[in-house]
Amino acid sequence: MLKKISINQNVTTILIIFLFSFGFFVNFFYGSLGVFPIDTFLHYDSGYRILNGEYPVKDFWIVSGLFVDFFAALLFKIFGVNWYTHIAHSSLLNGLITILTFYFLTKMNLDAKFAFFYSVFFSILAYPPSGTPFVDHHATFLSLAGLYFFILGVKYQTNLYWYVFPWFLGSAFLCKQVPVTYLMILIIPIFLSFCIIRKNFNPIFKSIISSIIFCLIFLLFLTLTNIDLNLFLKQYIFYPRSFGSARYDDFYLNL
Repeated sequence: MLKKISINQNVTTILIIFLFSFGFFVNFFYGSLGVFPIDTFLHYDSGYRILNGEYPVKDFWIVSGLFVDFFAALLFKIFGVNWYTHIAHSSLLNGLITILTFYFLTKMNLDAKFAFFYSVFFSILAYPPSGTPFVDHHATFLSLAGLYFFILGVKYQTNLYWYVFPWFLGSAFLCKQVPVTYLMILIIPIFLSFCIIRKNFNPIFKSIISSIIFCLIFLLFLTLTNIDLNLFLKQYIFYPRSFGSARYDDFYLNL
């Protein structure tokens, strides 16, 4: 029978450093094995345009959220506009979600050795299939990180988790509207039920405060970049709702 292994803080730190490095470099390796003509360079081009003073929404129509493009521009600004910086962008997120997965599994009382190996396998299957920055991967893994912290908040009822998980979900939404929108449809009733059963609504208040701060910072960002909020809502919220609307109009069910 396998015994559960307990590890000290020093070993945990070493494992986290290894997992982040492994997650980073495994994606860095596979990200260089071929390209897709459009998808591979989508955020490379938009990040470079931002560096040249062309901002999404204001100067060109957005096809995804702002988060990926502006983060790409930030990395280009720091490390230069080149292929390696482009791959490092997605590799950073792969490393981040890898260590968050390890943290989540250990906090859920999974044996350390299993949490480590599951995290290694996860890092191989997470971002490497794309390799380069892509909105679906960013949105999915940031949503997953938000879900991690929400579950830990329910389990441990720690204030930090209630403050943190809205930021991950908000960042995921600024990458792409889905899957975080569907995730919120599931989280909200669970969250309300949890607080009602516990007769403690402080988690909701803390999460709302955190969400308000996130929204205010985002509005400040739009102001500093001179991006019109109405245009953002039109391009990112209202216009996508029109996709496929004709399908509902033409839909006919005959029992």
